Amino acid sequence: MIDFILKYWIQELFALILAVLTWLWRTLLRRKQENDEIKDGMLALLHDRIYQACSFFIARGWCSPEDRSNLEYLYKPYKA
Repeated sequence: MIDFILKYWIQELFALILAVLTWLWRTLLRRKQENDEIKDGMLALLHDRIYQACSFFIARGWCSPEDRSNLEYLYKPYKA
């Protein structure tokens, strides 16, 4: 009886543990990829907003201190 348990059940237990670990690894990789895509999207939005604001200020010919403060607020996370 012990031979049967050692021969088959321990093998099945290791297969189950390996399946769970594989599932966890794939889930973590998928979540990391999703977070990277969200980060890239936020970076693109920040870039576009900075570009649009700077184009507006250049066309207008001047920038108020509040406008500059807003640009700095947008640029800090963009740079990081």
